[in-house]
Amino acid sequence: MNIFISKYGIMFVMFFFISCSKTSINKKQFPFTQKLEAEFIKIEEIIKFENIYKLNDFVIIRDGNSNNEYFFYVYKYPEFDFLYAFAPKGNGAEEYLMPTVIKSTQNNLFLFRDHATDRFVTYEITDSLSLLINKFDFRPTDDRFMWEINCMNDSLYLLKRSNNKWCRRELWNYSSFSIVDSIPNTFDLVKNMGKDYYTTFDDCWIISSGDKFAFGYFFIDRIEFGSIKNNKIEIEKSIGENSPPDFYLYKKNVVKGKYKYNVDNNIVYYESMCSGYENVYALFSGIPWGDNEKMHSSCIEIYSWDGTPKTLVELDKSISHFIVDEEAKAIYGFDISNTEDVIYKYTYR
Repeated sequence: MNIFISKYGIMFVMFFFISCSKTSINKKQFPFTQKLEAEFIKIEEIIKFENIYKLNDFVIIRDGNSNNEYFFYVYKYPEFDFLYAFAPKGNGAEEYLMPTVIKSTQNNLFLFRDHATDRFVTYEITDSLSLLINKFDFRPTDDRFMWEINCMNDSLYLLKRSNNKWCRRELWNYSSFSIVDSIPNTFDLVKNMGKDYYTTFDDCWIISSGDKFAFGYFFIDRIEFGSIKNNKIEIEKSIGENSPPDFYLYKKNVVKGKYKYNVDNNIVYYESMCSGYENVYALFSGIPWGDNEKMHSSCIEIYSWDGTPKTLVELDKSISHFIVDEEAKAIYGFDISNTEDVIYKYTYR
């Protein structure tokens, strides 16, 4: 069996997880580990994989080609039969330039914000077409952009808003265009780092399911778990480090080394995250930022939404982006640097 502990085992063994890069940063206790081998799903369309999204009945792949005609390609799930492409690139009506997908939508609704036009749009995805059912324009009055937007319900959205030097995690009501609640960054890096601080250092992914959320840090080995209660953002548990590392700064590498810039020596911890109804799925990297464009992770940490470690999954291929089907116990992913026409499928227990 691939599972580290057989279902017939008597002892409930706990072990200290050491990342696949063999660099132990902190202790994480997982009761199970699984080593999985990929099945291959061939994609015939000529697109450059940039990201992948799962709806109830469809999978959507974003085309990252600079000369792409459409941003999104729709596939029937689970067959991965190609249906059509939508969201054309351009300046015209119902055309887009910089769409950023809004996560945690329900049913077969697909939402995104076009950063170039500050337009929010909602499409209903069907077998034959993408139906535009809502759109509105909105941008805060300052220079702080909205990122990692997660739909909590019809009007509430959990996100981070930031520029290069300022960031907060916020809960917005898009019906009234108002901030409902906000929390500061966990670590006061601005105070400790002064002019050397950039929001990259404590940047995080945001995922959600229902009223639950998780923040997974890019440069800090830490995941925070919480929920929205009475329109308040509440962090309830954290896994990982209680203090940030000593960061390499945005300076030229004065010592002869592997990277031109010092900041590239910082370790990437969580490269991507995915939410399910039952669990949080976090892609652990352990790779220096300078290698992150060509080397990706093969370790997925699975937690319950209350922050309990459940399973460590070790893949036989590296991936940079992935989706999860909890009902089918399937993980689908690809390596943005090394694959252009194949999606890896893994079945876990």
